[in-house]
Amino acid sequence: MDLKGAVAKGTNVPLTLKFEDAKGVKTTLDVTLPVGAPAGADAGGAAHQHKH
Repeated sequence: MDLKGAVAKGTNVPLTLKFEDAKGVKTTLDVTLPVGAPAGADAGGAAHQHKH
């Protein structure tokens, strides 16, 4: 990723997601997301509800 420092909250970051299905068909999806925690999240991770 070659980041040279922290990304400022509110900055939009472009991402490219790459998928490949069982038949080998490749698909890409370009998205741009803002940097920051989702609403209701806290630094302690209380909003982190899925299981590992």
